[in-house]
Amino acid sequence: AEAAGAKVAAGVSAKTSILVTGSGVGAKKTDDARSKGVEVWTEAQFSAALIGGGGGSGAGGGKKRGAPAAAAKPAKAPKKAKAPAAAAAEPAAALASSSSSSSLAPLASNIGTVNPVSGLAAQGQVLNDGGEVYDIDLAFTDAKSNKFYRMQLVEANGAGSKFWMVQHWGRIGSAGQSQVKEFGGKAEALKAFNSKFKSKAGVTFAERGTATSSNATGKYRTLTEQRVAASGGRVADDKTLCFCLSWDDHVDLDLHCSLPGKGKKRQVCYFSNKKPTPYIALDVDKTSMHFGNQVENIFLDAAESPDGDYDYFVRYFSGHGNPVDFTIVFNQFGKKIDQGSAKAKSKMTSFGGDGSSEKEDVKCLTLTLKKGKVVKTKFHFKTQDIPIEDDE
Repeated sequence: AEAAGAKVAAGVSAKTSILVTGSGVGAKKTDDARSKGVEVWTEAQFSAALIGGGGGSGAGGGKKRGAPAAAAKPAKAPKKAKAPAAAAAEPAAALASSSSSSSLAPLASNIGTVNPVSGLAAQGQVLNDGGEVYDIDLAFTDAKSNKFYRMQLVEANGAGSKFWMVQHWGRIGSAGQSQVKEFGGKAEALKAFNSKFKSKAGVTFAERGTATSSNATGKYRTLTEQRVAASGGRVADDKTLCFCLSWDDHVDLDLHCSLPGKGKKRQVCYFSNKKPTPYIALDVDKTSMHFGNQVENIFLDAAESPDGDYDYFVRYFSGHGNPVDFTIVFNQFGKKIDQGSAKAKSKMTSFGGDGSSEKEDVKCLTLTLKKGKVVKTKFHFKTQDIPIEDDE
């Protein structure tokens, strides 16, 4: 690890980027790591990262962790630790942008690479059928579960007369279990893969690009909410509202929420003021150093939240300067989901005196609460309602 540019430490701290688990690492340490927002890898995943090589993220400078005036002088947040060189590999396939899971495969380079647990690395390669890469990570997190599920199809070298479906699952942070099934033809292998994926995700593999937690209770989540769950963040339940942001580019975007109030008394929940009050928190903040897995999440305990308007907006903090596409998902109590996309521009602005966003920020949603209930949602760009249904 040190030869690849990483700094090795004996314990987990706020400066830790990655915890590599082995047989001697207990659940207490992995749970402590996740509570600090530290990514947890198995030894096999770390070995695969070293093999995959490393390239700079090109994200520009790190954040200046100063709080704007509207944040009621919160304590200065610690500067984000630099990702080790071994963890900065470029994505190996386009699929990684919509399916990588930080706790199972923090590196997009793991997608498209034969999973080491299969023992098939020397015998074949991940199936790429007409540009479709059959390799995906899923995650499921609720009050009782915190688990991963990775599956891929491997095509034998040469004539490709053999195909294998590799499944790898378990508790996030553990080595998990694995199973390999052999097939004599591609059609048979694809049928098995598609059937298994739908049973786990609740949507077809072809539909994964538009799926969120509409894959129903008990299913593995994909895309934005999957990233939140895999990062140890809150996913909406019958008491909470969750607003999450995801993007896939070498830039740093920031999610903000201005709380009800007037003038300088209006507080803002964001990276340098992650928990301004007991009822709201930014619990996931994965930025440009986590390329292929960038996500931020703000959850709101509705019953404890004061009446008024909550303004959510996105700010382009740093990067290459070009406009960047992003996706937002707003989940109301796990019963109603809205999803939309927009572009963030690089022009920097300061906060308004009352804590509101300036015009260069991308306004996303004005949420009005009264007595713990949603009375109005005003989205500032086009969104779509994602139906929650179980296909089984």
